[in-house]
Amino acid sequence: MPAPVTYDKLTARQLRMYRGSLWLLLLSETMLFVTVFAVRFLMAFAQRSPDLNQLLGGLLTLVFVASVFPARSAVREIRQGNNDSAGRSLFVATLLGLAGLAGVVVDWLTTKLDPSTRFGESYFLATGYHALHIFIGVVVLSALTSSASKKRFSVANHWSVEGGVLFWYFVVLMWVLLYVIYFWI
Repeated sequence: MPAPVTYDKLTARQLRMYRGSLWLLLLSETMLFVTVFAVRFLMAFAQRSPDLNQLLGGLLTLVFVASVFPARSAVREIRQGNNDSAGRSLFVATLLGLAGLAGVVVDWLTTKLDPSTRFGESYFLATGYHALHIFIGVVVLSALTSSASKKRFSVANHWSVEGGVLFWYFVVLMWVLLYVIYFWI
């Protein structure tokens, strides 16, 4: 069996570049989400649809928020060099992300919301764009889980876990904003 692959320690400059690049990506994605959310008010006016499944939206919010805890735990564990424990936490976060994505699909399939209305069009645009981000986040968390199980991270180099979890935080934050904007306002 080959030895696990580990990566050299990143220099301070490399770490700054990676962090800066990720923050630029998140900033650009935030601007796109702001645009999508603005469409809700510009096209759908300020009226919330009574056809939204409030219970499912609330449950999805709880699932996404709950996924932050194992993701955060994975970062803490990987900083201590514990790949196995971090892998388990990443796996739990991945499962919660998959549950959230499945919940969004269930919402689309069971909603009474008419997609031909302005509010419906805006809602499906926002949830569809967010579902794409959930899918990407789940793929990233899955890849990190696999890498942790192969002991590819070290105390000296675990940036990819931190970056992947930071992206997942972004996904969760955007869902919380989506929930407030569409289900409450």
